[in-house]
This record gives sequence, structure tokens and C-alpha cells, in this order.
Amino acid sequence: MSGTFSVPYVTCGRYDDEIVGYIPVAPVIHSSYSEDNFKKLKLKALIVQGENDKLPVASRSMKLLQNIPNSNVVIIAEAGHPCYLNQPIVWHQHLRTSCLLCSLGLGLL
Repeated sequence: MSGTFSVPYVTCGRYDDEIVGYIPVAPVIHSSYSEDNFKKLKLKALIVQGENDKLPVASRSMKLLQNIPNSNVVIIAEAGHPCYLNQPIVWHQHLRTSCLLCSLGLGLL
């Protein structure tokens, strides 16, 4: 559901100067998006997914997001689709580290 809101926002091009980073957490991405929508993005991204996310669209969404040039992928062990609920300590460690790196101008983890 988060992909319904966040993906159109980051891919439309109108907010490029305002977005510093993007942290999609197992977003469901509509089938109308292609690799090209993500290859053009200039933002930094931390892509997060639970290793046990079995939603049918999970693998397709990850393949699309990995086309963001300045992206890193984190797979959270022993977590499903809501990985931030299944492994909150691990999730917050990655989030805090990424925010710190971004604030220092070093990008996202």
C-alpha cells in the first residue's frame, strides 16, 4: 500500500530538488511502472524487505527498485512483509544509520 503513495511521488520528477532520500519498505508497486521509471532517479535509496515476504508482488517490486542508481538493499532476516514490526530493533538500526549517513552527506546505508 505504501508504494501507492510513495512511488508516484518520487518518480514524477516534480520534487527532485526536495527529496534527499527514499526508504521503501516492501512497497507494492503497480504494474504500470517499469525499470526506466527508477533508473532515472537521482535520489539515494535504502530498499528494505523481510526475507520471508511472500506477497506475490514482492519480488517484482524489489527488481524494479534495484534499478535506482544510488540504492542499497537490506533484507531483514526472520521478517515477513511488515519487517519493521517483525524485527523492530534491526529495522530501527538500519533507519538510524541511514539517516545519520544522509545528514553527513554520505548517502544512505
